[in-house]
This record gives sequence, C-alpha cells and structure tokens, in this order.
Amino acid sequence: MPHDNRTRLEPGTRVRAAWQQFPRAYTEGTATITEVVKQHQIDSTWEYLVLTDNGEVRSWNIVDTVDSP
Repeated sequence: MPHDNRTRLEPGTRVRAAWQQFPRAYTEGTATITEVVKQHQIDSTWEYLVLTDNGEVRSWNIVDTVDSP
C-alpha cells in the first residue's frame, strides 16, 4: 500500500521498492528493513538498509508497505 515516506518504519517491516509493481510485491513485499539509516533533511523521507529476497543488502528510501489480505 502507498506509504508516506516521511513516516519512519521499524526494522523487520516487509516492504517493496515503490517502482516494483507486480502482484507478489504488493502482497508479500520484496525485502525486509534491517536498519533505519537516517531521515533526509531536504524532504524528510527515511532511508533504510533492506535485505532483499534474493539476499542483497540495499539502501532504499522510497518504499511501500505490503497490502493486507
């Protein structure tokens, strides 16, 4: 579901990158937040380290949360 990226999410939250728009991404997510890095001063969005489902650690700051069934 669309997420206001000015609102901090907690480690362990399942997310998808905002550009990932396929069915499984909406229902299950594609990554898990492992660390909250910082809040950006210019636009107040939060940056996270995420562990993707294929085992990569990435830095994302525009995320959407998983849709509830």
